This record gives sequence, structure tokens and C-alpha cells, in this order.
Amino acid sequence: MSYNLDENYYPLGFQHEIGILVEPHIDQPFIPIRMGVPGFDRVYDGYIKIEVPGRYHFMVEADDAATFTIFGKGACMVSGGRLSASPVLSFSDMEAGFYKVQVEYTNADYNPVSMNAAALKVSMTGPGDEPPALGDYSAGGSDNRKFSSAPSPVLLKISDIS
Repeated sequence: MSYNLDENYYPLGFQHEIGILVEPHIDQPFIPIRMGVPGFDRVYDGYIKIEVPGRYHFMVEADDAATFTIFGKGACMVSGGRLSASPVLSFSDMEAGFYKVQVEYTNADYNPVSMNAAALKVSMTGPGDEPPALGDYSAGGSDNRKFSSAPSPVLLKISDIS
């Protein structure tokens, strides 16, 4: 493998309490499209669970900028004020287990704030599935654009890792 499992991976049998940090629903984005939001930055640290070994694909969509990082490699994008997507990040031979990930998000300030949108989604497909397809970003105004239909990974927090 081209990535270091020691720092980023815990096998499925890892016996520590696991609780949902964000993403209570696998088909929902981290931050649904919302209007009238002031500028802010967020960092989500956690783990994703891979149950079936194989090839996996990841993509991030955001209004304004986001990075999804796994194994120190990132799928990142800056939208310039519109909802758009990153290039797809693929890994050919992921083992079953928990993988350390980070999602960084920036919603830039925009004046008037009433017209400022915030939106963020990370998509994951695999194994045997096609990479995530782009959403529909053509509508006028971020609140009318649509995320990819690919599912979001559930981001987990593993407590008391030693």
C-alpha cells in the first residue's frame, strides 16, 4: 500500500467506544445549503468506517472552500463563492477498519450577509462503485444548486485511543 496504516488506521476489532461526531444520516451533507450565514471556519476530525475492503472514492463539495484529508492526501476545492466540487480522490486497496480523516471548511464573508450561502458535503463510493458524480451547480444562487447523489461517509469519533 502507498499509505501508512500505523498512524491512520484501526482494524474493525479495535475495542474502544465509538460515537457519532457528526453526520447522523449517511445521505445528508455535513452542512446543508443555508443562506444568510456569516463567514466562519470549521475543522471536523474523526474516523470513517470501511466494512468491505476494496477501491474507494471521495469527493468534497462546498460553498466556499473545503478539504477532505485521508492518509495525508486531500481532495480540496475553492469555489469562488459558488457551490462546486473537488477532483475525486481514489484509493485502490483500502482494508476493512477505521480510517482517520479531517474535513476543513471555510465559508467566506460576503456582503450582504443575507445573500451569503454555506454548504458542505463529502461523498464516498466503493467498492465496485463508480466515483461520485458531480451535483447540479448550474442553478442561479447556491440555495438552488444540488449536491452529488453519492452517499456521505459517517464521521465517527473514537474515544480514548492509546
